[in-house]
Amino acid sequence: MDIPSPTTLSEYEYFPLKSETSIRLLKLLPGKSDTIECEIFEASTEDRVPFIALSYVWGSENDSKTILCSGKHYLNVRSNLFHALWHIRHLVNPRTLWVDAICINQTNVSERNHQVSRMTQIYTQAEHLLIWLGSQNSDVAVKLIAYLATFSERQKMPGGMIVKPRIHLEEWKLLKFYLGASWFQRMWVVQELVLGLKLDGPSATEILLGPHSLLWAELIRCCEWIRGNYSTLLANSETITNSDAILRGVDRVLFLHRMAIQPTTNRQNERDWMRWLMSTLPVVRPRKSSDPRDKLFALYGLCSSLPKPLPDYTLSTSEVYRRFTVDTIRITRSLDVLHEIEVKSTPSGISLPSWVPNWIVPLERISFKDRDDLKPTSWNPDNAPTSKFETPPDTKVLPLTGMIVDEIVYTSDAITLKEITELDKGKGAWLFKLWNNEKLYQRLEPKELKAVQPRHSSVVHGNSRQPARERRMYPTREPFFSCFVRTMITNEEFEGLSELISDGDENFWENLGNTARTEYAQKQKLIYKRHLNKQSWNRRQLIIQPVKVLRTILYPSLVSFSGLTVASPPLAIKSSTMETYLSLLVKWAQGRLFFTTKSGYIGLGVKNTKVGDSIAIISSYGNVSRTPFTLRRLRAKFQLVGEAYIHGLKYDSETGISWVKVELV
Repeated sequence: MDIPSPTTLSEYEYFPLKSETSIRLLKLLPGKSDTIECEIFEASTEDRVPFIALSYVWGSENDSKTILCSGKHYLNVRSNLFHALWHIRHLVNPRTLWVDAICINQTNVSERNHQVSRMTQIYTQAEHLLIWLGSQNSDVAVKLIAYLATFSERQKMPGGMIVKPRIHLEEWKLLKFYLGASWFQRMWVVQELVLGLKLDGPSATEILLGPHSLLWAELIRCCEWIRGNYSTLLANSETITNSDAILRGVDRVLFLHRMAIQPTTNRQNERDWMRWLMSTLPVVRPRKSSDPRDKLFALYGLCSSLPKPLPDYTLSTSEVYRRFTVDTIRITRSLDVLHEIEVKSTPSGISLPSWVPNWIVPLERISFKDRDDLKPTSWNPDNAPTSKFETPPDTKVLPLTGMIVDEIVYTSDAITLKEITELDKGKGAWLFKLWNNEKLYQRLEPKELKAVQPRHSSVVHGNSRQPARERRMYPTREPFFSCFVRTMITNEEFEGLSELISDGDENFWENLGNTARTEYAQKQKLIYKRHLNKQSWNRRQLIIQPVKVLRTILYPSLVSFSGLTVASPPLAIKSSTMETYLSLLVKWAQGRLFFTTKSGYIGLGVKNTKVGDSIAIISSYGNVSRTPFTLRRLRAKFQLVGEAYIHGLKYDSETGISWVKVELV
């Protein structure tokens, strides 16, 4: 039965809330028809009215349906919410809910600011959290999750025999569908789940699939079991198509759960809170939000320090991001936030100063923000500037102190994951050709270098500003080959690296090619290529366990995601230091480009680095940046290009370079 036409009803009208403690609640009236009827009423959080908090995906604003309010008003809601309410509705008894899209007047910016800032209190007072994931074959999905959640207790048979669960292909596909649900990728669910699990642990958080429900704790046990048994259960399966998508879904769920249950004792004051936020934002950055400002606002409710940051929807997205950048530098007294700068190949629709991270755009690399070992050597803290950071009247300018130490004279093409995976070509691979070209560059005249045509079309120094020179040693007096090999992994030291380098470049390239072209690795080529387009999963795992991820990509049947090795790799690659080198190439070279400086240094920069860019050490509050940055001169000011690694860069009072005012625009 359809509700009366909106032409015979009046649209529901929101009236201002009466007090600072007021909220609206939705009374969902019982029924079983296609018509959803409800009442919206005002309550005070001081009255402790029992209600359920609903967490769901808003969905497209172009797909909406109508519900009936108090029998005489209509209210348009998005289709996904309509279906959620239809399944939540009881046949006999009314249910009281808090639903953000209905209980907050979304057109009233002042109310929206106030109510969003109170979401922590609202969720804390809810009886429990209800998560709506959808209704596709929900009965089968719930039974499957419940089955796998308890399977670990039943899988051991007498005599120690291990049995696999009997699951049909269609059931695996259904599980993949729900593990990939949009809800798990929303920005707001981080806060909602954190607060929901605090109510009474996982038992107070319920997942609704159609008319069926299960506890959040059951889903977690299911995912933990799959992850712990992935290599024997799904890896290399010929019957389960795209099984790695199941693993990514499992990993996404467990990561969200770990984030939700982590203690808050590490963010009790403003500085600790901001540091926690800066460590969390890069991880949740790929999550989706209909309003780009919610990339930040969705985490504000987790602040446990004073003063609490408050959402302000009267500000534009660019102003929210700019203020956050300035506040981060001021509170943390560091420039770590600048490591999050990423330039998207296509416009994002937001105009920002070069020094303000665009949180809509995911990083295409792993930043140096957490590296404490990359500051240029010969740094004397006593020479650091002590100027206080001040926000200038011109909001587009960031005033810093800096030291311009070098200039870029050559850049390669951006290094892609695909190229790293093709190192099995040996001397035909891009890395060997880059080295060969760089080796020639250290010795040949610029005009002679024009004839060098390696795989990267831009790996030519013909347009270099570098004068002709002969050089057998690096500026630091280290062997040049050692510097090159170490530069490509940002000099991340590991056992056996020095021995690899000391064998010489010919042996190194042969070893590299042999490791990358093992017969076992070639058999995994199809699985290997599958991962090339799964950047969000790869990147998050690379931050945590780069070696394990490379093994998972190259040798997926060897390693389970519980960390247990379930088979021995071929002898040729077992305990291989070259395998470690390959994994670090994936971690640090991907998404960057190789460059050479006027002084003869080499390094890795962000992919939009250009010839002529300056290398600078920048400082604020007397604290020097973790790494050099590349800057692009714009008349008397500079644009921030991005972070850079420069192997062995030295600067001190003997260089004759002084600290100067550097203004970023």
